[in-house]
Amino acid sequence: MQLATNGLLEIAFEHWFSIPYFYEKLTDGEPEAILIFEKIRELMNAEAAIP
Repeated sequence: MQLATNGLLEIAFEHWFSIPYFYEKLTDGEPEAILIFEKIRELMNAEAAIP
């Protein structure tokens, strides 16, 4: 989570904030960004499977 300069609360995983242009890199298919996202997605799926 991060509080934006406009006062809005931004909720995303850490890499979205710490890696410049992470979303663009992900949508452009850059291997490093895809690998990071796949790991995060695995964690989210595992959390969702917990009753």
